[in-house]
Amino acid sequence: MYKVSQNHISSDTLRPDIAIDFYQKIKINVMDALEWEEKQYEAGDRVKSGEHVYESLLNNNFWSPENFPSAWKLIQ
Repeated sequence: MYKVSQNHISSDTLRPDIAIDFYQKIKINVMDALEWEEKQYEAGDRVKSGEHVYESLLNNNFWSPENFPSAWKLIQ
């Protein structure tokens, strides 16, 4: 995952793997994500499910990433 470190107009030639000066790589600490359990999550909450880390895209999200994938963003 990358964070923009220099303003620019997006293009195929300014991807993070090519134009490294425009981006800062962000390390995601998998240890910060708790195992998914049956409870309500808010947008931005991160959970581990299986071998992956997901971020909730919804408030009041009680679905698992496997059962309602469109409510979650795959992080790692």
